[in-house]
Amino acid sequence: MKNPFVRILKTLLQPIGLRVNAGPFKGLRCYPTESGDAVIAKVCGTYEMEIFPAVEEIIARKPQIVADIGAAEGFYVAGFASRLHESQIIAYEAKPEWQERIRNLLRLNRLGQSVVIRGFCGKDELQTLAHEVASAERSFVFMDIEGGEWPLLLEEDFREWRNTDFLVELHEPSTRELGTQLARKMEATHHVSMIEAQGRSLFCVESRLWRFFLGLPGGWTSRLNEGRNHQMRWLFAKSNSQ
Repeated sequence: MKNPFVRILKTLLQPIGLRVNAGPFKGLRCYPTESGDAVIAKVCGTYEMEIFPAVEEIIARKPQIVADIGAAEGFYVAGFASRLHESQIIAYEAKPEWQERIRNLLRLNRLGQSVVIRGFCGKDELQTLAHEVASAERSFVFMDIEGGEWPLLLEEDFREWRNTDFLVELHEPSTRELGTQLARKMEATHHVSMIEAQGRSLFCVESRLWRFFLGLPGGWTSRLNEGRNHQMRWLFAKSNSQ
């Protein structure tokens, strides 16, 4: 059964969104949607907080092209657009209804002038993207496609991506050996590191108001971890040529 606080919160704040309180995209507004948004973690600043340093490093490198493959409702699309005003942002999302969520989120934050929204990213689309980023001095691919990263990346020739940084959510632990295999494959052209998932507690939340609400009876603290119940990793690969 859905938590009544979350349901009421989403209903009341749908028209205006919620502001992210911490992290690389602090100040960004988020729409509370019916599913898949992890809005509590996002506004509290704990959503995928393990990769905050990597995201900040990417932003500091100022890529000319940023591609978000598996963009969902567009949190990272809007986030990168809000921090990288000179970059072209390309969002790949297979579901038309989620593509509309991306557009809504961009409108909410008055962003989108440099954002292109595309559909499903298969092997052909990835090759098209490789040709596009080849002309850029620096580019970045953010990928979260629920296990689809393996058929796309394990056969890829990363010499074509020598100027591109990658941050890939690895859907583990059942495929953990594939993550290690992918890391080894990329080491010829990239500096590769693994970012391990961490636990969450109320001490991760900067906002006192949110700490109060989440500390009330009902088990809301679990939402700080986006409902993850297993260890996972992100692969962070920085181009050796930059």
